[in-house]
Amino acid sequence: MKKILALALLLGSGLQLSAGYAESTGALKTAGDIKVAGKKLDALLAQPGTALAKDADAAALLADNQKALELFRQAAQVHNDGFLFAAKEERPGMQTPLPNFTSHYMLFRLLLLDAKVKAGQLQRAQAESDLLAAAGFISQLSAQRSSGLISSLVGQLCLKKAFPVFADSLRGARGSPAYLKELSARLGTASGNQDSMKGAILEEMEKIKNTFRAEMENQLKTRPFWQRLLINKVMSKDSRLVIDERFNAAIDALSGAMTDAFSANDPASLTSYMQKAEQERQARKPSHSFVRGVALALTGGRAKDEWVAEVFTDLFMEIAIPDYSKIVPRYHAAVASLNVLRAAVAVKTYARAYRRPPESLDRLVPALLPAVPQDPFNKFAPLAYAASAGGRFVVYSFGPDGDDDKGAAALDQEAYTLDAAKSAGDIVYSE
Repeated sequence: MKKILALALLLGSGLQLSAGYAESTGALKTAGDIKVAGKKLDALLAQPGTALAKDADAAALLADNQKALELFRQAAQVHNDGFLFAAKEERPGMQTPLPNFTSHYMLFRLLLLDAKVKAGQLQRAQAESDLLAAAGFISQLSAQRSSGLISSLVGQLCLKKAFPVFADSLRGARGSPAYLKELSARLGTASGNQDSMKGAILEEMEKIKNTFRAEMENQLKTRPFWQRLLINKVMSKDSRLVIDERFNAAIDALSGAMTDAFSANDPASLTSYMQKAEQERQARKPSHSFVRGVALALTGGRAKDEWVAEVFTDLFMEIAIPDYSKIVPRYHAAVASLNVLRAAVAVKTYARAYRRPPESLDRLVPALLPAVPQDPFNKFAPLAYAASAGGRFVVYSFGPDGDDDKGAAALDQEAYTLDAAKSAGDIVYSE
């Protein structure tokens, strides 16, 4: 999708968030347009913490938003039962309002800015409090079951922003034991919800089914009288059952292709599936003529029902189904980032106990990790890892290009988010 679904559909629109987030949003203060303020905030976040500790603009922005940030920290502690950010809809459709994450994404980045400033001022405890709240928000997003796709996309954007800040909080002697333990737990919760993408896909497919049914009903109500007469002649009760069966089968097949592509990190398979489906629809178009429809309407029978189902299904699939294939590798870039962070926290915890990093990541199992985290860009093999003298180590994923750069070249995740061609480099933590 273009620009990661237009930056997660501009971070959603329509529904206010709950569990204290509405209060934090109400306390948020920005100078002018929030999008402009967001760009200025991103520019500040790109600076090192030592510079930010003396930056007047950063200090003023944070001073204006201390109340909002405290409310955000509190809200990030709440357990998400799956419906924290959006209630369950009985019949969700493509027009169902999405939760509005715009202000919360702004507050999330302000939290990262505050963490960097506090770290630059050697106020480690305050910085760690900020980062634990950031990890809590990411884990909440990962647990969302309604509006799951946009929640996942926003979570990916948040993790991308937070990755370098989390990494800096671990290096050297940084990171208190309590911080490492709690960060491991919150990142572990997010990791345990990685399979939530399957649920998000199924929810999106159900939305498409419900939208199709609603559009069919709308067509029967809004068409001119003579067209409604013809539609009612063509679309008998039996033909509507066939339409529903045909459309459900097409959506279920697409859902299976999407689930397989996400599970295997294989966007090419989804692209191939959608291209083949489009070719088949184009090949059927000559049979969709109005004249044939009238003839079949007069004769009736199963042939008429099958033709009606084919026409309506093909038309809707052609105009309403987006290409999700570009989300696949970006989703796995977030998974890989999360896995690298979890492994790095575990290595740091081990090194504190034994005064040296482990010889391999296997040594972290099961005391610090339930299993060695996988690399979705290396056929789901364990993450690459190497330790050297002096307590140095590197843990990394091959990254979206699939090349092993030995952790020497890091993926520019900001550039990759905007342009999938800029995929060079590993997703790496090193010290």
